[in-house]
Amino acid sequence: MAKSPDPQLLADDLCELLHNRSATASERELAVLLHAGKPAVDEALLQVSQRGLLGQLCSEKQLSVDGVLLPALVDSVQTPHGRFLLCSELCQREDITAQEAIERIVLSTPSELPVLFELLIRGGQYERLIDLLTKNNRGDSPALRALAGARPGYGMTQLNQATILRLLNEKELVSSAPYELLIVPGYTPLDVDRPTHLLEIPAALSRLELAAEDIKSGIVRCVLVSGGSVHPPGTPYNEALMMREQLLRLGVNSDQILVDPYARHSTTNLRNAGRMMRSLGMTRGLVVTGFDRSAFSQAFYFGHPLLSTFALRCQTELGYSIGELDRVDDYHIAFYPSADVTTPSYDDPLDV
Repeated sequence: MAKSPDPQLLADDLCELLHNRSATASERELAVLLHAGKPAVDEALLQVSQRGLLGQLCSEKQLSVDGVLLPALVDSVQTPHGRFLLCSELCQREDITAQEAIERIVLSTPSELPVLFELLIRGGQYERLIDLLTKNNRGDSPALRALAGARPGYGMTQLNQATILRLLNEKELVSSAPYELLIVPGYTPLDVDRPTHLLEIPAALSRLELAAEDIKSGIVRCVLVSGGSVHPPGTPYNEALMMREQLLRLGVNSDQILVDPYARHSTTNLRNAGRMMRSLGMTRGLVVTGFDRSAFSQAFYFGHPLLSTFALRCQTELGYSIGELDRVDDYHIAFYPSADVTTPSYDDPLDV
């Protein structure tokens, strides 16, 4: 039986070659080493990283897409954690070679992509990853579509199942209320410098308190909480899941709550809500918002879509209007979704 390569010896050999200034000469030698040391490559790369040389291995000078080193790296790395290490390093660059290298890694092992994608999200690399993959205005590609299909589920299907069943069984009761769905967008301040729980954000709590009152008043029979894991990058907190828990604490029944754990922007809060509404045959939504800023709150943003440029932003970022918005009062906006909301946007595969 052949002896497994020693990760430390492999790391030593890789680092020695990386110190060689002749990049073209060492590329083939590096590839041969990686192929020969395949069972130990992941751990060896971690050691190379700890010695501060992974950036040199993944540099534009060293990692030519048309060369032999990139295929050797992609083929030799055996685990999602090893691919995460490579992708994280490549995400620090902005060149087309890094883009193509990451696309190759993403498409190399479809079965393991959900684990790799979640590692990149938790590692705070999502924004850099998407900036790189959409470089040169590429809003769609096989890699982006693959990531969209591998995004975390957050338990959305299971959490929504009982609520959707009740809504379908009580369609006439739902339709008889002034509004068919209450929508609460998530809110985490843009400038937070640490993961921040919902209970630390007064504006988010105020929206939910008002939403619970609206449900109990009977003006609507179901609420959708919409918001992803947004600020800061890599936060473990998901806005929609935290909002659901808070509504339960406020006495709202679990089968009155729907969750959208993906929306990362105001535009997609309403787009995703519109998708949910249209899938359930609903046409009249009511958004609970505001409480965030006195001068230019989200309530003003939604309630005056032309003046606030929200309508323009939807056209620019999504390519269509998400529907009609009418101000009801300081904290409520009526929402009538358009048919276009079902159009996917692959340039943000976590919120596609």
